[in-house]
Amino acid sequence: MNSFNRYIGAEEASFYLFENNALKLMTEFGWKDYHRRPERYELGKGLIGRAAAKMKTCRIKEIVFGETLSNNEISDMAGDSLLAVPVLDQSNKLFGVASIEKISLLKMTETTIQTAKIICELAAQSLNYIDNINRLKNKQIKDEATGLYHYNYFLIRVEEEIKRSKAYKLPLAIVEFKWPGLTEPSMLRSTIAIIKVSLRELDVLAIGPNADIPLILILPTTNKDDASLVTKKIIERLDSYGLSHMISEKDLKDTITVTDLETLDLKRLENI
Repeated sequence: MNSFNRYIGAEEASFYLFENNALKLMTEFGWKDYHRRPERYELGKGLIGRAAAKMKTCRIKEIVFGETLSNNEISDMAGDSLLAVPVLDQSNKLFGVASIEKISLLKMTETTIQTAKIICELAAQSLNYIDNINRLKNKQIKDEATGLYHYNYFLIRVEEEIKRSKAYKLPLAIVEFKWPGLTEPSMLRSTIAIIKVSLRELDVLAIGPNADIPLILILPTTNKDDASLVTKKIIERLDSYGLSHMISEKDLKDTITVTDLETLDLKRLENI
């Protein structure tokens, strides 16, 4: 929004993000408290909604004098955007709409409109670049087949959690699932889905270091006793789905190792 002010002299501008089939205000520049615009626009409503629905730049002058509008439609645009420019992602799908609400009439020229379009195109390219970088990072830290973190990332997180736990005197538990028979892809995905039901958002389930330990889990702020209760729930759920005997010939409680902060050996985890 600052670019609109810097390069074309806009006094008030905003950006609306397109999500859930509507436009939601994300940021604004120069708005006055006594004249704030809507926080949300439906597709087709107001100039901003029209720009989104038509996927093209809309100028208030062209709309008012170039289309037959009802009194309600004209009323909807009172004090609305003067210029609305759709911002598209790399798939040419609508990402949002940039809007200028106040600018000197002398500055509202064709050059201004083209400059606004260029600014939005550059913004879209930046968003696409960031999106690509994030996708690349996710590929590097996550296994595409299962959606779980790779073991290398797991080790980084363990080290971070150890430091946090020691700094704030919080418990920490690591759970190793020693299930060498868990190799079939669909069985692995089913097992992962069942385990995740018992976990919190802050827990980190990852691919294990080798075939003997296919899965490994970080349970922050969790002591050894509570971690054992978590594994008990996981086993009960696996039993209810009839998967326990398919995962291991042994009793599952004998194939799961729980380590707490006192007995955790980071060197051992790094060299498994």
